[in-house]
Amino acid sequence: MKLSSSFRRHRGFTLVELLVVISIIVTLASVAFVTAQSSINKARARQAQKDCTDIVQAVNNFIMDHQGVLPLDPMYKVGDKDIVVTSAYDDKSQLISILLNRENSDLDRVNTQRKPYLSATTVDTPRGGLYFSGREVGLYDPWGKPYYVMIDVDGDGEIQDPTAKKNLDRPIIQRVIAYGTGPDGEGSHGDGKISVQASIEDNVYSWK
Repeated sequence: MKLSSSFRRHRGFTLVELLVVISIIVTLASVAFVTAQSSINKARARQAQKDCTDIVQAVNNFIMDHQGVLPLDPMYKVGDKDIVVTSAYDDKSQLISILLNRENSDLDRVNTQRKPYLSATTVDTPRGGLYFSGREVGLYDPWGKPYYVMIDVDGDGEIQDPTAKKNLDRPIIQRVIAYGTGPDGEGSHGDGKISVQASIEDNVYSWK
């Protein structure tokens, strides 16, 4: 018995055809996800670079207003070399608290002008803004990491580039620089020197 042409037209998809359609949908979804994630990371990188620039400007303005005094806790030990602090809420330097005029005590107050030098969005978790923990506050990048801030202490107006592979490389002619470690959270040691082994391609810098 012959099948009518109408029946053949409505026989539906074969298994192979269904698999082809599914594979096409999966491929398109993967491309869309990668594109969206790339756009998100670019937007986060722009925000992180803005944060770094804002920190640098805030520190420079503070130093200018306070006749060279650094926005650091009086108990923080400062030597005669350039120092590295972070924007974390529990950093001993208390950099962000001082820049925001949120020092815990009026005794030994550093921000004698009693005005904020920095502003950012307040967040409930340490990611993408100002995070408060009790009376302490920190500034975190969009990936949940603090920023690193290097300050010229010896007054020569320059800072050794933390990305330099050799100490003989040209220094950065600035009093303050800041950087973030990007999506992977890698690319810095406690002394601010960026590890050659670590991934620094996605780092964000105030001076680049």
